[in-house]
Amino acid sequence: VFPEGTFSHDDGLRTFHRGAFKAAIAAGCDVVPVATRGVSTVWSQHAPFPRPGRIEVVVGEPLAPEGGAGEGGIEALRDAAERFISDEAGLPTAAERSATSDM
Repeated sequence: VFPEGTFSHDDGLRTFHRGAFKAAIAAGCDVVPVATRGVSTVWSQHAPFPRPGRIEVVVGEPLAPEGGAGEGGIEALRDAAERFISDEAGLPTAAERSATSDM
């Protein structure tokens, strides 16, 4: 499940939707975050097909739902996954991009 809901060639992550995290909590499942590096160098915004290159996939440790099924638990799980993906992919989160564009 891709929590952003889309792929973007922008330099940064999009806002993570809550549905995947809400479903994981409801099912009592851990979330395994996966980050990619190098996708934009292999598949540019203007190319109809990817070109040869290297993409790295980083699989994180499972994140256990904590804090219950309420808003706090969903947001904590979403934020932990987003932080892992942002750190490993070397991309700013949507909130970080928004904060720097407001300056």
